[in-house]
Amino acid sequence: MEDRYVAQYIDFYRKYKDLCNSNSPGVMNLRREEALNILEQYGLPKSLSEDYKRFDVQAILEKDWGIKLSTLKNKENPYCSCRCSMGEIAPLRFYMHDDEVYSIPQEDRATPDGSYTEALKKGVFIGSIVEFAEKHPDILQKYYGKIADMERNTLAALNTLFAKDVFVVHIPESVELEQTIQLIMLSGGYKNALISSRVLVIVEDKAKASLLICDHSVADSSSVNNTLLEVYVGNSASFTLYDMEETHEDHIRISNAHYHLAANATAKVCPLTLTNGKTRNNIYGYIEGEHSSFTAAGLVVLDGSKRADNYVWVNHSVPHCHSDQLFKYTMDDTAVGSFTGRIYVAKDAQKTQAYQNNRGLNLSGKATMYSKPQLEIYADDVKCSHGMTVGQIDDGAIFYMRQRGIPYWEAKMLLTIAFMADVLEYIDLEPLREKLQDVLEQRYRGGNSFCHNRKSLLQ
Repeated sequence: MEDRYVAQYIDFYRKYKDLCNSNSPGVMNLRREEALNILEQYGLPKSLSEDYKRFDVQAILEKDWGIKLSTLKNKENPYCSCRCSMGEIAPLRFYMHDDEVYSIPQEDRATPDGSYTEALKKGVFIGSIVEFAEKHPDILQKYYGKIADMERNTLAALNTLFAKDVFVVHIPESVELEQTIQLIMLSGGYKNALISSRVLVIVEDKAKASLLICDHSVADSSSVNNTLLEVYVGNSASFTLYDMEETHEDHIRISNAHYHLAANATAKVCPLTLTNGKTRNNIYGYIEGEHSSFTAAGLVVLDGSKRADNYVWVNHSVPHCHSDQLFKYTMDDTAVGSFTGRIYVAKDAQKTQAYQNNRGLNLSGKATMYSKPQLEIYADDVKCSHGMTVGQIDDGAIFYMRQRGIPYWEAKMLLTIAFMADVLEYIDLEPLREKLQDVLEQRYRGGNSFCHNRKSLLQ
């Protein structure tokens, strides 16, 4: 069974190799061969393997999913049919429908503040890998498929095998892009499909950028999105990612994010699971330059029978660096949350400061939370800690608020939002932070945060 689980993808690629390689830049096809060799050697995560003990990838991927090989633009640009609930937070908006990138329509590129035009003048690139390969082939060759560790994360190899398009952000040296880029990802244009969305971010030395990914899915379209995000943050550069998921309960999201930090670099990622079906987020931080800082701060809101699993692995390989992990979950009904965090400190990584914290709040007696914090330290002059707690709302706090005239359900909602407050403090983009406050209040009142004017794009 396990051999067939991997072989079906390898055999499929070999049979349709020419079609997989059609209309793709040469570097993508070159990396496909590397990914094929890795899958043949290491396979895919096995059922109930240690790192996937709470999220059975094999049970998901051994199903016969359809794979779209040809690049065929949808008849309707999702710009015209999808309005994200985050609204007009970011003026630099782009769209990815399944694994195809759509740019802002020409008539809408002139943003009110002129930020898009100014970004282009500074040499910033935002768009499809096809165009980027024509403009910057050497840069693409240097970074594409080189940031993700496909041997450690073979799901990244599976994405590399079948990816057709890539959303690329390139910030040249010393350019500080003050406006946040927004990528609206819409999955589910094809029923029962395995989607391979992909994002590549290159922030050169002394540059600065931030990206808001809004991940949505079409209703009634059972699909799996095996996404891959590769991020390089150069010397003295800064990058922030807000990765927000608002997908339907029939959608499965497997996200694989790999970050490489050079010296004095700063990177922050905030995965925000607001509505979902089944979610697995893999986050890998490779700290390779001294005096760098990596932060992963996430929140998860679960109800019904939904599941969310966050796996974070931070590798400190050099001295004088810092990392921080904070993940908070609220779980209602029969939802299941899980978190695995690992801090690795190499022998020569002295003066490392690394912290990890996971907190879970059960809102029902049937919800479940699993947590597995881990430290692997080979240096002797470090400050490292990890902690986890799972509990329920304090009855004493509820009683105190009710004594002051606040109804029970209102008191419970306010305390639940307060539980998430320190995660929201990591969000520097003020309009996003304020919007998330509203979305969380809506969720804890029993509503949802779906985009109400999103049309179905099913073919």
